[in-house]
Amino acid sequence: MENIIMPELTESQKVNLNLITVNTAVNDLQTDVRELNKIVLLGNGEVALRETVRADHAFILEIRYWLKFIMGLGIAGFISNAIIIALWMIKQMP
Repeated sequence: MENIIMPELTESQKVNLNLITVNTAVNDLQTDVRELNKIVLLGNGEVALRETVRADHAFILEIRYWLKFIMGLGIAGFISNAIIIALWMIKQMP
């Protein structure tokens, strides 16, 4: 297949063609990197993606703290009610 695309090129012409191909690929990658930089780091007119993720992570940690706190209160209430019921049953026994 290479002979069909480059039938009679010299070695220097093949190297130049390869360099042009690599240069084109690098330029395409630079365009992609610029777009990602705009979205992820700079925000493209909005809050940057990494800041959004950081805020969401802080919110999740805060929710996790309050869920632990509420679950602790629920467990403490369950234990205290179990003790009260046990004491009441002991008191009611003859």
